[in-house]
Order: sequence, then C-alpha cells, then structure tokens
Amino acid sequence: MKLALAQINPTVGDLEGNARKIETFANQAREAGASLVVFPELSLCGYPPRDLFYRRDFLEEMEDTYRRLKEKISGIAVILGFAATHPQHEGLPWQNVAVCFKNGQELVRYAKNLLPSYDIYDEPRYFAPLGRVTLFEFENRPWGLTICEDIWNLPGFVSFRYHFDPIALLAEQGVRVIVNISASPFHLGKGKLRQDLLSTQARRTKAHILYCNQVGANDHLIFDGHSLVFSPEGELLAEARDFEEDLLLVDLEEGRGERHPVSTRREESLLKALVLGVRDYFRKTGFRGALVGLS
Repeated sequence: MKLALAQINPTVGDLEGNARKIETFANQAREAGASLVVFPELSLCGYPPRDLFYRRDFLEEMEDTYRRLKEKISGIAVILGFAATHPQHEGLPWQNVAVCFKNGQELVRYAKNLLPSYDIYDEPRYFAPLGRVTLFEFENRPWGLTICEDIWNLPGFVSFRYHFDPIALLAEQGVRVIVNISASPFHLGKGKLRQDLLSTQARRTKAHILYCNQVGANDHLIFDGHSLVFSPEGELLAEARDFEEDLLLVDLEEGRGERHPVSTRREESLLKALVLGVRDYFRKTGFRGALVGLS
C-alpha cells in the first residue's frame, strides 16, 4: 500500500491558488503509484487565516472551492484540511476539518477536537470541537483522522493535560493507521521534540502514524514541514525535507519509505528558517523591494 504525504506551502486566503497546488501534488502522487495522498491542516486556505474566518463570504467560497476540487481530482484518495460550517450551528458556527474523498465522493469527515489557546494559538475563537473520534475503513484497515494538537496530549509534550484524548480513544477502538494533518510552527529543537512525540504515540497505539505538516511562512510564523511516518514499533519509516515543499512516498506493507535530506545542525535550521521567512514574506505580500536602515 503506497501512500504519499504532500507537504505544501499554501498562501493564506488564496483559495484558488492553493487548490491548484493541491491538484498538482495529487496528480504527482497518483502518477508515482500512491493510492492516497495526505495534505496539511487547513491546506485549502492556509494557516493561520485568523479573522478571515469572520467573513461569511470567505467561508462560503472555501466550501465551493472544496466541492470543485473534489470533482477535479480522480484516481487517488485525498485527505486535506479546510474550515467548514458546523452541521448543528450550535455555539461557534465553524469547524477545523479533515476530509477524505475519492473520485468526487467524500468518504469521511472529522473535526479537530483539541483547540489550543496558548502561545500563538487562538483556535477556540473560531472553531467548535467535534467531541468524538472518527474511524473509517481504507485498504481493509481501520484508519483514524486527527488534526495537529489532537496528537500532542501526552505528559512531557504539553505543559497541561486536556480532558479529552483522541489518540487513546482511537487506540481503544482498534485503529491501525493514524493520520495527523498539521500546521505546526517551527522553533529550534522542534524537530527532535516532534519525532519523540510521534514515536511515543506510535508505540502507545501500536499503529502506523502518518504526519503531514505545512511548510512556509505566513504572517509571523514559519512552518518547517519535515513530515514523518512511523511504524507501530515507533521506528521512523519516512522523512520529508525541512523548509521546502516535498512529496514523500511510503509503503506500509513493505515497511519502508523515502528518507529525504534534512538539517543536521541548529545553525543550518536557523538559516533555512530565516531565508524562508523573508522569501515568503515578500513573495506572498507582493513586495518587490525593501529599504534597510542601519545606524
């Protein structure tokens, strides 16, 4: 079972541009022989859109863009993230969702449960949690969908504990593959912390973990990508590049995947982060030059 993680660099608010990028990477994954391709959290709109979520026209356009994209991609299953209307419209009207679709048919939809409100995060301002976990069958295995923070609820990885543990509930229900779509910002040392977390969760659940992270700089945040796949024994099977877009292939049946080059020193990571941050700021805002003042 060959799968692909599409580590893309979306632009916040550029729905059509992001949709074209998703379609391009999905076609590349299909041509590489993958039966499923995974994209990051809120990949259709970019992360973080902040108060764009208070514009109803923006959210309606996002749902329309998703429907058109779902019809255009064929021959491969796709998991991606976007924001969608809350089905009951109780409390907050929007949810941070992950969907899986194939050949125009939506197979499953899940909404993020753990909504961080610390540090740079303010997700309860915009989203309502689902309140349950979601399993679905794919390639004769039970799969579970999770989104970013859902996988971090372990002692030693966050400074507090959420009362709800999506990963533990998925394990209780017999999950064999956990997909985590993410928009996890970079800081020095984040790569090692992330690998320790995912390896621990894989051993804890005895399931494969597919972790697909956004790459690029949006607003004041830098995302390093570095998507990962771990075996149920906690062994690293596949690793995407850091600080650039990448398509990562892995075969779960054979237990092996691609290992792309990543930074090995803190100084290298820091330089890549600074270059990406400046480059994306100018590219995404459309600025063509800058004035540097020294004194």
